[in-house]
Amino acid sequence: MNKFIRKTLSIITVSLVVVIALYVSLSIYITHKIEDGLRNLPLHIQLDYKQIEIDLLSASAELDSVSLQLNSPDLSTKLLSATLKTIKIEGVSYRDLIYNRKLSITDLKMNSPKVVQYNSKLKKIKSDSLNKSDESKKPVKIYLEQLSLTNGSFKKYDSLHNINTSAKSLNIFFNKINYNAKDNKKSIPFNFKSFRIEGESLMAQTSEFEILNVENFKITDKIFQMNNGTFQTKYSRKELNNHISKERDHFLIAFSAINAKKYVLKGLDSNAISLKIPEIRLEKMDATIYRNKLKADDLTHKKLYSEQLRYIKHQLAIDSILISDSKITYAEKVKVGAQPGEIYFKNLNATIANLGNNYPKEKAVEIKVNTTFMKSTQLKVDWSFNVNDKNDRFLFKAGFGALPAEDLNPFVTPNLSIGLEGVLEETYFTIGGDKRRSAIDFKTRYENFKVDLLDRETKKEKKFLSNILNLFIAKDSKENKNNFRWSDVKDVERDPTKSVFNFIWLNARKGLLGAMAGNGKK
Repeated sequence: MNKFIRKTLSIITVSLVVVIALYVSLSIYITHKIEDGLRNLPLHIQLDYKQIEIDLLSASAELDSVSLQLNSPDLSTKLLSATLKTIKIEGVSYRDLIYNRKLSITDLKMNSPKVVQYNSKLKKIKSDSLNKSDESKKPVKIYLEQLSLTNGSFKKYDSLHNINTSAKSLNIFFNKINYNAKDNKKSIPFNFKSFRIEGESLMAQTSEFEILNVENFKITDKIFQMNNGTFQTKYSRKELNNHISKERDHFLIAFSAINAKKYVLKGLDSNAISLKIPEIRLEKMDATIYRNKLKADDLTHKKLYSEQLRYIKHQLAIDSILISDSKITYAEKVKVGAQPGEIYFKNLNATIANLGNNYPKEKAVEIKVNTTFMKSTQLKVDWSFNVNDKNDRFLFKAGFGALPAEDLNPFVTPNLSIGLEGVLEETYFTIGGDKRRSAIDFKTRYENFKVDLLDRETKKEKKFLSNILNLFIAKDSKENKNNFRWSDVKDVERDPTKSVFNFIWLNARKGLLGAMAGNGKK
């Protein structure tokens, strides 16, 4: 081997050694910088891992067997913990790490995160209780081009250590995340451009009595979707009686899908949250509502919907809610040993416009319903009220098609011990009122109408009393012009301890009695 070749090989060997040495040194240095960055997260964020591997050429890293714990800012309370199989970091900016003390990452992937949140009451943080060494540090900055969590799970415990929220098969994606430690006191201490959250088997206890279950869901910055869900009382009808001292609805609401598109949500990092939704679609809802009237009355003041919406804490504006192909059943038990009385609405389609407290003063909530009442009676409802009107004025219009009176017997017989005969061929009424009183304009056309008073125990007709009662009721409306009988009731007083639907019922009952037992003239 001549001298030139030996010299060339020596230069190559030395160069390779130098390059390898530089690569190893730089890898160690970069690893140290990343670990330093992770160690210098805010003190209430604890991050541990088994090992970290660095690929200097691709500017990537991988952490194995990761655990994360988030405490309250004063370090007194554990808020959240998580374990992950791996965290993969790709596209680290060396320049930002070295010169700007900023962790800039192109892609951060979290595999199989298992997250547990604890529902603990936080103490108020005093300014002098913050860790002084933490204050003296230069704020940590983090930028993520993309963050993804795949195949995750989530559980949230209440103060009694019971699970009140959970979900499986979670996939979460965020784009363009910026985090600055100086913003850590905000509700959401980072900002982002867009996100997507998908999951299955969602369970959320929304109150002491109610629970939501959803087969699968998808939420992004533009759409909200839940499929095959139920919202229901978590106790059976019998069990609920053991948990309440006053009347409370027991219900089960099942739905095929709830969809919202192009919504705008603002103010999550503050106390001024604003939500605007152009349209919500609720498909194939089946609601069953039951009330045990044997329990003591709930005598608390009941607000009309306009007042409830007016005083929502945050700003809400839903331009349109569309309900399609749905059903509602209401059952009421008023007598021991008797079956609950029941009424139902099927083939229900409805629209609700301008729902919320963030509309111009002149814009009213408008509710339109088209449904089948009981077996085959067509019913249309047109209901409007203005949220900004502190008198809570409203207008309620309804029109019924042919209603065989016997269709009402499953409700009135168990509850009122009466039976009805005949046909209400057409019925229309308009109610105008406010939160205290109302008036109703009522008209109906009917044939061979008869009320049978029944014995409470045997359900047999009390013929003598029935005959006396029917002397005061016009048998039909044929003798009147256009075959309608009318009534105009001027003053119906609302019971403020009852719901708005009780108020509607009071009006309808007085209107019907006035038409049948009054002079029947317009």
